[in-house]
Amino acid sequence: MKKLLIAALILIPISAHCAEDWQENCEVVGDLAYAIMHARQQGAPLPAIMEVAADDELSRKMVADAYDLPKYTLDESKAEAADEFRDKWYLDCYKVLTENK
Repeated sequence: MKKLLIAALILIPISAHCAEDWQENCEVVGDLAYAIMHARQQGAPLPAIMEVAADDELSRKMVADAYDLPKYTLDESKAEAADEFRDKWYLDCYKVLTENK
């Protein structure tokens, strides 16, 4: 997954010397992860979400990861799952972008 995240982040304009850049880029990654898990928790069918992900390899990986996790019935559990999924991807992004600093 780390190599996939690195490859996907290359597509995002990144300035390695600006502290805000990793944060802005990781917020985009986290927001995407949240949206995918939220859709999964609301019962969106996997083929429909994969179609939206289209040719974006990182998005497809997030979709696969989201659908490997359980779907909850309680709204509180659904919200927690989406928050945790966002935070996981945000942290992975942070680690990749700040690894060599």
